[in-house]
Amino acid sequence: MTASTQELLTRAVCRPSPWNASRARGTSETMNVRSPVSFGPDRREITLRVSRQLSRRPWFHQALRDFRRLLALDDNWNGYGERAVHEDAVKRAMNVLNVVGVDGPRPDIVPTSDGGVQVEWSADGSEIEVEIPPVGPASVFIVEASGEESEVSAGARNAVWEQVRARVSEMGIATA
Repeated sequence: MTASTQELLTRAVCRPSPWNASRARGTSETMNVRSPVSFGPDRREITLRVSRQLSRRPWFHQALRDFRRLLALDDNWNGYGERAVHEDAVKRAMNVLNVVGVDGPRPDIVPTSDGGVQVEWSADGSEIEVEIPPVGPASVFIVEASGEESEVSAGARNAVWEQVRARVSEMGIATA
């Protein structure tokens, strides 16, 4: 990729945030998004894999700001002994957005007390929450407009993700 193409991609996808984009090797459908982030005693750079489709969503830049804000949280961020958000949880949350969030409305992205991340969508009285711990399978909570609730554990290669994607897409249509 030429320097001018890289500059245009960065400007189009990641301005004005401090995140930088680069094309992932072997595919034009994904890119890496990097940012220096202060968390723990180190200042490190985190790289997130992002689908091009996701990067074009109107709420994408806000999601990146949310992830950056979460990674800046220290232990005990709410005064109740919470753990700092773990880098792996943020990477896994971005994977969730890549898989299920591309056609949906803007998600809320919040920290969990165990160092994980929760991604939430809501529309017309329905809610979907995906809780991503630092390690282990994610949990998906669905609350229907009728009040009916369900919960399922969702591993990396689980058919649940297609169902969640369809439901999130429906929410995107309802809020458009």
